[in-house]
Formats: sequence, structure tokens, C-alpha cells
Amino acid sequence: MTKITVILSCLLFGSVVLNAQTQRIAHRSHSGSNKTFIITTNENWGLSPAQEKKMEIERIKLDSIKQKGIQADTARKVALKQIAKDKISKKVKTKKS
Repeated sequence: MTKITVILSCLLFGSVVLNAQTQRIAHRSHSGSNKTFIITTNENWGLSPAQEKKMEIERIKLDSIKQKGIQADTARKVALKQIAKDKISKKVKTKKS
């Protein structure tokens, strides 16, 4: 009796936890279309290698754009600090003269 209970419990747990349906199929089965399907997670079930590569390229482009923005901000801050130092050094030189 306990073996049957354990087996049934495992089957029930497995059927609840395991999701064998891809996101695209789940979306389509609830009256969605391919045009309205958006991938919001890192799971790539059902995607072809070409689609995965395209998504990876887009991710890399976005990362590089963000990185360029960070580099530009850093360069601007460094330039402003240098300008401020130059102004201070000019004031000190004029006071000493």
C-alpha cells in the first residue's frame, strides 16, 4: 500500500512540475499567434540554431551599445575632472604670480 502511495505521489509531483510543452505551443494553444509570441525567458526550447544565433547576436549588439554608453560617460567624467584640475592649477599660478 505504501509503495503504491509513493509511486502515485511521485507521478503526481512529476506531472505538476515537469512541463513538456514549449512556450510557443502553449501560446498558440491559447489562441495566440506567432506574431504576438514574445520570448521573455532564457529557455530556448523549440528554437532552431539559426533563431538562437540571431537572438545571441541581438543580445551582443545591445550589450555593446550599453558598454559604449558606459565608456562615453566615463570618458566625459574624466575630461570634466581634467578641466576642473586645469582651472584650479591656473588659479593657483595666477595667485602666486
